[in-house]
Amino acid sequence: AAAPEEGRTLGALARLAGRHGCWIAGAATVRDADGVRTLGFLLDAAGVVRLRVPKVTPDLADGFTAAAATLGAARRFEAAATPFGMVGLLPGEDLLMPGLVRATVYAGAELLVAPCAAPPPGTGEAFAELPTSIGYENWCAVAVAARDG
Repeated sequence: AAAPEEGRTLGALARLAGRHGCWIAGAATVRDADGVRTLGFLLDAAGVVRLRVPKVTPDLADGFTAAAATLGAARRFEAAATPFGMVGLLPGEDLLMPGLVRATVYAGAELLVAPCAAPPPGTGEAFAELPTSIGYENWCAVAVAARDG
């Protein structure tokens, strides 16, 4: 319940993107009407939310947090047209799930952005290899940004 409200969080980031004319991609644990969840987002240079992607898998890197997983929820996979190519988001450990990767690539993603808290415990070395292996296997580029390391 201590997570910031989604609308306020994305609104503040949208104003920042618009003020500086830059694209912002990331993930945050936020609160909405349905509870607390980790959400991936992509904002364009005008501050418009281009992608809003709830995390599917539980928050393993931070331990099992109060953030809801959306394992059984219906989902539409999307990619957004950007100056950098077609971008898809897979927040946190979602990048570790081949089915989620492939569905995002099939939706048109040329670049997968994977913001995360940290690699799940015991997976640091494997996580470091993911951009190369996933990119090669799925014909896309992968960018991983971690809060820790």
